Amino acid sequence: MGNKKNKRPSQQTVVKVNKNPKNIVDPDTWKDKTPVWVFSKHDKEHDRWSCKYCDNFYEKIILKLSDFEGMTWKEITRQTHDNGSSSNHFINIDSLSHEAQKRLYTMKIFIDQIFSLRLNNKVRLIGILENGTFRILWYDENHEICPSKKKHT
Repeated sequence: MGNKKNKRPSQQTVVKVNKNPKNIVDPDTWKDKTPVWVFSKHDKEHDRWSCKYCDNFYEKIILKLSDFEGMTWKEITRQTHDNGSSSNHFINIDSLSHEAQKRLYTMKIFIDQIFSLRLNNKVRLIGILENGTFRILWYDENHEICPSKKKHT
């Protein structure tokens, strides 16, 4: 019947077992960077959280952001409230208001956390912080996006 040959291909090259990455990147290097602000992802459609509804945009947002520009993200995230809790921090998506979660879905933004940047007592800029760049999504004047839970209530 025919010649039965070994149908296994022969190995042409030797594969190295120990592979090392050429570029080793520390995931925390963003903390040593100064902030970059990006408004291109800003939610222009929302009736309360859009920056277009901010009175005195220059004073309430631009001047505050310029105050942060001489700092690193490490310094920004170390700022605290009077009670010692962090003023500027990441927030898990499941801690956001239901409306904010739905809005992220509508905007096709599928992430685990967003970043809250405190401008004053109640006012926050909410966005995506990635590698030192803060992509601003919302201007939250009344702490609605991530309502704080009062203790003992």
